[in-house]
Amino acid sequence: IRRDYVKKITGIDFYENELKDLLEMSRYDVIDSTENEIEVAYPAYRQDIMHERDVIEDILISKGYNDIEPESVKMITSGSLQPMHIFSNKAAELMIGLGFQEIMTYTLTNRDDLFRKSLRERKHVCELENPVSANWSVFRDMLFPCMLEFFSKNTHNELPQKVFEIGTCIIPDENAETKYRDNIRLAAGITARKVAYEEISSMLDAFMRNMGIGFSLKKASRSWFIEGRCAEIMAGEGRIGFIGEIHPQVLNNWNIETPIVLFEIDMDMLFVLKKQS
Repeated sequence: IRRDYVKKITGIDFYENELKDLLEMSRYDVIDSTENEIEVAYPAYRQDIMHERDVIEDILISKGYNDIEPESVKMITSGSLQPMHIFSNKAAELMIGLGFQEIMTYTLTNRDDLFRKSLRERKHVCELENPVSANWSVFRDMLFPCMLEFFSKNTHNELPQKVFEIGTCIIPDENAETKYRDNIRLAAGITARKVAYEEISSMLDAFMRNMGIGFSLKKASRSWFIEGRCAEIMAGEGRIGFIGEIHPQVLNNWNIETPIVLFEIDMDMLFVLKKQS
């Protein structure tokens, strides 16, 4: 560890032998010491030591946090939620009021779940260069495949199941600095022994009415929906999402025996429309 780095992190100018004493109190062995560097050995059972700062934390614990004199902050700031987060929280409250349970799935997934199982045409997505596991190798660009995975893992639970998620997707964007951008989306799904398009469309209507945003449904065709039982959600001057009944082949791919209806909305676009209204 470096003495100047310890001072930078802690704000304390330790005496020359003080650091050695504090390290030994934390069961470190001081191997060698120079003007600015101290070489230490830590016990084999300390598997949590991964960085110089971990050692500095032990130095502060040995000194005692209560013995450190506090300093006044140089700049006083106050935090607050971003408008998009407030908007998303309102949307979540509305979905809960409609009888849905919120879920949180992983942003990372794999191409098989994202495309083949969901009957989606393969396309470019943000992919990890050296993934630890093939199951977590790409970032999702839509929410509904993750929702299907959730339903597939809860087939043993009581029906009906009504769940929603407000989560981040990663979308390719050539204009972005990293060539990708975050996209907040809302997905809501229902599975039961008997459920149809009309039930999820009524939930969408209630949600949009309470959000104060007008919309319409436009006939559409999506490979993961039953033909004639799906539509695009139109608001403002364009499409903000889709709604429909999941295709039986998709259900078979996920080993789901009950029908599923769902809708998915681009919350970023919905937020812009709300500000304009």
